[in-house]
Amino acid sequence: MSNNTDSDQDQPTEQSYNKTVVYTPDYPISVPVDDCQKVRMYRMTSMYENSDIYLHFGYCDDLGDGRGYTSGIIGFCTATGDAIQVIQAYNNLVPQPNEFSGYYDNLVKLAKDQDSSTSKIKNYCKIWSAVSRDPNNGPLFRQAQMLVADSVDYVPAMNISNSLGLNYAVSRGQMYDALVQHGNDTDQDSIIALVNRTAIYFAQNPNATNLTASDSGATGPSGSVVTTALGNQVDEITWLRKFLEVRRNDLTNPSDESTASAWKQSVTRVDSYSYALGQGDYNWTNNATYALDNDGNVFNVTCIGGFLASDDTSVPEQLPSESSFNLTLFLEIFIPLMIALIAAVAFFIWWKCCRRRRWSESKQKASVVDVWQ
Repeated sequence: MSNNTDSDQDQPTEQSYNKTVVYTPDYPISVPVDDCQKVRMYRMTSMYENSDIYLHFGYCDDLGDGRGYTSGIIGFCTATGDAIQVIQAYNNLVPQPNEFSGYYDNLVKLAKDQDSSTSKIKNYCKIWSAVSRDPNNGPLFRQAQMLVADSVDYVPAMNISNSLGLNYAVSRGQMYDALVQHGNDTDQDSIIALVNRTAIYFAQNPNATNLTASDSGATGPSGSVVTTALGNQVDEITWLRKFLEVRRNDLTNPSDESTASAWKQSVTRVDSYSYALGQGDYNWTNNATYALDNDGNVFNVTCIGGFLASDDTSVPEQLPSESSFNLTLFLEIFIPLMIALIAAVAFFIWWKCCRRRRWSESKQKASVVDVWQ
C-alpha cells in the first residue's frame, strides 16, 4: 500500500485494512449500466461488507483504527479526507449554516493532518446519524454520500470497465466489488494489478481467448469481446472467469501480509460472483440476481426500493422481501386469516340455520294456537 507524498497531495487516498483508493474526479463515459443494475452492484457488495444488502447512511462509530470516526455507506473517515468531502458535497446542497457548520473547520484540519483525534468533534456521530434520518435534509445528505461514494469507488470501477470494453452488468459489478476491496492504487494487490495479471495470462495463452475468427471480426460464445491491457482480444465471460480466478488467488495469498487473515476469509465474495455468472443472466435483466452470502448460502437481490437504507427511519425499516415466497410470512399471516374466515363462515351458517329453526318453531306454535281457537 502506498502513502501520499508532497507530490500527490492533490490526490488524497483513503487507506483501510483492505484497500487504498485514489480519488478519481473524472466521471466515466456513457456506460451500459442502468439504475437497477447499479443498485444490485451496491447491494451485492454491501452484503459482503456489511452482511446485509442495505446502505447504512446513518452509521457512525470510532473503530479505534487510527482513522477517526468512520461513517456512512462506505465508511467515510474523518482522518482520511473522504468524510469532509461528504460534508462539502452536503454544503453545496444545503447552504451554511447547517448541522455540520460548527465542526467544519475542525474536520478540514483533521483531514489535512490525517489526525484520528475525535476530542474536538465529540457529537459528530450524533449529528451524522440525525441528519441521515431528517425528513427535510436527510434525502440531500444521502445524495451527498452517494456523490462521494460514486467518485471514490463506482466511477473508477466504471472507467476500468470502459477501458476493457466490458458490456455486461456482471462484469462491471465485479469491477466495482474488486475496487472496493482491493483499491486502485499501484500496489500488487490492487485491481490494476489483478487486471494486468489477467492480461498477461491471455498474452501467454492466446488459444485461451475463446474467440473464433469470422468475416465480421472475432466472436465469442458470450457475444461480447473485450480488449485486455496488453491489447489481446478475449471473449468477455471467458475473461471474467479468469479475472475471478486471479482475484481469488490474490485473496488467499496477498502481497500485503497485514491483510492476509481477513482476505482469506473473504473468498466467498468471489465465489458469489462465480455463482451469479453460472446462472447465465450476464446483464442482470431477470427480476432477481442470485448470488452467495458470506456463509455461502444463496440469496437474491433486486432493485426494489433503490438506494434506501435500513437504518433510515424516514423509510420502512425493512424493504419488501427479496424472496419470491416467504414461508414464515405465510404461516404467521395467511393461515390465521384462513382460520378466521372459516370460523366466520361457520358462525354465519349456524346463525342462519338457528334463526330458521326458531322461525319454524314459532310458526308451528302459532298454528297450534290458531287450531285451538
